[in-house]
Amino acid sequence: MPKAYATTCSFTGMRLSSTHGHHFIDACHIVPFSLTRDEKSAMALPSAPICTGLLIGDC
Repeated sequence: MPKAYATTCSFTGMRLSSTHGHHFIDACHIVPFSLTRDEKSAMALPSAPICTGLLIGDC
């Protein structure tokens, strides 16, 4: 996922990477993974961890 979207959150536009080359992008599934079991990148949006938490209700 990070290389496909250049480490940019699709919701905030923030680029999330470290000076050591680590990426901090999550994949936020459009349709819950538990329903589809589809891991294709077309089924997910790159997002910052805080955005993923807000969308799935973990925050």
